[in-house]
Amino acid sequence: MGVELLEDPDNGYQKQTAESFAEETGLPGYRNWDDSELPMDIELGFEYETYCVNSPMYCQYLLRKFILRGGKTLHRDLNSEWEAFGMQSNVILVINASGTGFDDPKYFPTRGQTVVTNMVHVTKTVTRQNKDGTWNFIIPRFFSGGTIVGGTKQPRDWSLEPDAKTRDTLLAAAQKLEPIARATSSSKSENISVIADVVGRRPTREGGMRIELEQRLDSGRETTVLHTYGAGGRGYEISWGVASEVAKMTGDFLNALGVKM
Repeated sequence: MGVELLEDPDNGYQKQTAESFAEETGLPGYRNWDDSELPMDIELGFEYETYCVNSPMYCQYLLRKFILRGGKTLHRDLNSEWEAFGMQSNVILVINASGTGFDDPKYFPTRGQTVVTNMVHVTKTVTRQNKDGTWNFIIPRFFSGGTIVGGTKQPRDWSLEPDAKTRDTLLAAAQKLEPIARATSSSKSENISVIADVVGRRPTREGGMRIELEQRLDSGRETTVLHTYGAGGRGYEISWGVASEVAKMTGDFLNALGVKM
């Protein structure tokens, strides 16, 4: 189950219904919380049925599916997406899913810091949107892997070293969310201890994600790249929608060339 708590919800959240939520997300079980259920300082709360993805296993599954359908992988270091056309003579289209966009000046990293903790009674993902624009969340992991406590969004911060003050802030917020996320109200409250600090850099782009075709003449040869990068921290969240858009654009491009798929 997922729970969303908002201190200062915008008009879109205020008008949200079970029908609009299901249409937008595809997730069932939407329910607005009554005022008596809301924690202090929370103006809007709702819950819904959701799922948690084991990212490494999920990516391995996608790779196996790709290979079983005839796909091939090749590991090369490239300085530019356009170098891919020199790898073979029959390359028609290159899809640039590099994340950073190579030398795109609009790219920047968004640093994120989370904490892996020992909480084992957590069975719900709980997210709190604070009035100052910050977020706090706790997410239970598969296979007794602890619970993720987060998180931060720090644009243009390249540091990969965990910040102790940030960790303390995240853990303090988790103490408030933990009772909501327990399996039952009678579950024993836990003393939170740290298993690991996690720091990552999300590839973000000014103006949002780039999904577009670009064509160039290279030694008299017309080359085309389909750019798809810069999703920031929403890569997994929007990946199927992005993939559908890329598949459609690829199909339209190849059909225009008379290439049968």
